[in-house]
Amino acid sequence: MFRALKLELYRAFHNGLYYFALTVACGIGILHFVMEVLPRTKGLNIGFNMDYPYSVFNSCLPLDFGSFHLDLFYYSVILLATLPYGMSYYTDMKQGYIKNICIRMKKSSYLAAKYFATFLSGALVCAIPLLLNLALTMAVLPSLIPQQGLGIFALNGECMASKLFYTHPFVYFALYLVIDAVMAGLLACLALAVSNLLHNKYIVLFVPFVIFFTLQTAAVYLEFQTWGPRNIMNPSQSVWENKESVLGMITALFVLGFGLFYGIGRGKKDEL
Repeated sequence: MFRALKLELYRAFHNGLYYFALTVACGIGILHFVMEVLPRTKGLNIGFNMDYPYSVFNSCLPLDFGSFHLDLFYYSVILLATLPYGMSYYTDMKQGYIKNICIRMKKSSYLAAKYFATFLSGALVCAIPLLLNLALTMAVLPSLIPQQGLGIFALNGECMASKLFYTHPFVYFALYLVIDAVMAGLLACLALAVSNLLHNKYIVLFVPFVIFFTLQTAAVYLEFQTWGPRNIMNPSQSVWENKESVLGMITALFVLGFGLFYGIGRGKKDEL
């Protein structure tokens, strides 16, 4: 198992697609910093409470509610998270790589390592740009503790973990960093799950984004907005969230993705 994991992690993080996806995602974070954060260092916005300056916690990308870059990042990051390694199982089967690897190790070890490497690469493509944007924002704006009632922070008392946000905002940021990374990683792994069912690697690449967009649209249309994956990943909580929907969606994505990938993949005998 360790040998399979070492090999798959090496393949996942030593390929041009990973660095390309990470560069694009970080580029969105840097673009937000240049276009939204830097102008806020020049003075107070008259439309806001002039007694309270801009803070890291209403200016960094994931907490800058209403920002175009916020939507751009969370909709594009699913595709970017899938790009580095989501198509690897499909190409392994089509190129015959899996035939060679499975005579050297257990197929179950290969599948588990493949899933973990895909999950981790997708999670990091999501998490690293958010951390980069936070670090850049902290370099130019004060990390003032958020204050309720000013109307300049995204959360109100009905939001999930709002008390944590208004007392320990860095812990709140870390909580959502984990949620976002896990969601991006699990969605990226859905590409593995459908690799046995589809016959075009580019369709495999777009499946996680299509599922993400479809679930979000269905959640809005059916008025179960707390279950929309875009809403779950949004630390600004434009829709009031609850821990049941967050844990439920994460569990469902894992069971669906890993169950289909591991179950169908282990059952196929023609590659051995």
